[in-house]
Amino acid sequence: MKVVCTKCKVAKDSSDFYRERMKRNGLKSRCKSCHNKASLPHQRAYYRRKLKKDPDYFRARRKNRYWENSDFRKKIVEANVKYFKNRYASDPEFRQRIIDTASARYYRLRNSKSWAGVESR
Repeated sequence: MKVVCTKCKVAKDSSDFYRERMKRNGLKSRCKSCHNKASLPHQRAYYRRKLKKDPDYFRARRKNRYWENSDFRKKIVEANVKYFKNRYASDPEFRQRIIDTASARYYRLRNSKSWAGVESR
């Protein structure tokens, strides 16, 4: 069934509209894309207000999602690995910083008390 969006005036399939039970045809008058464009500023304002009110809320949500959802965690780790490999290959300053950091960690560990009982090769 084709329905015309009241905002963009384009005839679209009924699957391109959100449902609304109170309407005669059971669909909202705006298509999904127009509806999303109109609601985006309100969503952003809501999240800004919520972030000002409780800054730890989003951090805790993100942390819980990361640790409770293994698929999400794998996706994040894969994206990070891909980013760092690409940056390491293409950015000489970044590569040097990684090398310097790794060698500094090694020497710091090598001179620490926890390394005292380990034999060198």
